[in-house]
Amino acid sequence: MNNLKIKQNFDNKEALFTAGLHSLKRAGVAANKETHGNVSIVLSGKYNDIDNGNNIIYTGPGGREKGSVVHTKDQEYKNGNVWLHNSYTNIKPILVFRKASLKNNHSPKKGIAYGGKFYIDSIWNELENGFLVYKYKLVEYKPTVKTTAGNRKKGNKKIVKRTIDECVRLQEVVENVKNWNNNMCQVCGVRIPVKTEREYYSEGAHIKGFQSDDGPDIEANMLCLCPNHHKMMDYYGLTLSDDLKIISIDKEIHGKKLRMVQEHKISTEFVKFNRKKYEEKH
Repeated sequence: MNNLKIKQNFDNKEALFTAGLHSLKRAGVAANKETHGNVSIVLSGKYNDIDNGNNIIYTGPGGREKGSVVHTKDQEYKNGNVWLHNSYTNIKPILVFRKASLKNNHSPKKGIAYGGKFYIDSIWNELENGFLVYKYKLVEYKPTVKTTAGNRKKGNKKIVKRTIDECVRLQEVVENVKNWNNNMCQVCGVRIPVKTEREYYSEGAHIKGFQSDDGPDIEANMLCLCPNHHKMMDYYGLTLSDDLKIISIDKEIHGKKLRMVQEHKISTEFVKFNRKKYEEKH
């Protein structure tokens, strides 16, 4: 994988399969053991993707009957969509390939070309032809690593800012918070079972926004949340008091104590910042 060059050409998906770069000969999304579990996608023009070169709005797989060019049913959270979600959660790069049939400024004239490593920035759902589909924003990985104050340390943690147009979170921090909380949402206590090696799904949520507010990527600035409460925090539906009680527009959780474990210490500084933004919206 490290020897791959941008625009390196392959005859077809079979050639990608033989090279160990795309483990499925037909599907557009594959998870590959040979590339340490990294997911690969092949853009072919069959779905309503938007390819801007250094960022891509990618449509998840499935939701179409064989031979159909429009969606005929809801996409399901399985196979390719699970692999893409796991790449987002675990901050793993996506290998992007473009097929000649894509017919845009970034696609090759023939065969399939390697387009580089991308990271998933965000995931959401849309309706296409009246059916639910998954959408993924991918941003190109930039190999330049920028550090703050010469790799300054926060406690025992080195704070490193990496660029992919927008910052990539440090995987170690996210994993620590999830593991300490046993993948249980600190707001509602839900653990979401999934059929992956992780067994349960949860999300790392910054209290002071990492990208939007330049909050540090450290455990004291992060919660383990389910997708619903992650979005509620992002869009000012909940915040915290200094003693870590939940303040929310949802009466079912308002006033309840945030679930905490001994290893996970949260900084009041970031809580105050988050609450101020919440109050400005209400």
